[in-house]
Amino acid sequence: MLGREEKISTGRLTSVQYAILVLFLVLGYGLWRLQVSQTNYYATQAENNRVRKVPILAPRGKIVDREGRIMSTTTLPSRRL
Repeated sequence: MLGREEKISTGRLTSVQYAILVLFLVLGYGLWRLQVSQTNYYATQAENNRVRKVPILAPRGKIVDREGRIMSTTTLPSRRL
């Protein structure tokens, strides 16, 4: 551990600064690639993901009276939204 009297060398500080700069450049390039370079691809993906037909089954039970006689049943087909 460094004491208060010991200083970080200039070479080490410069190398850490360059490493941080390279890290930000790589992150900036990735952001640019997503936002600018591949805009059409991701817009198409988002549109295909947004609109999708999913069948929703609505199974319902029978309505019976207290003696177990069927009063009503559901025979309608399911809907697609």
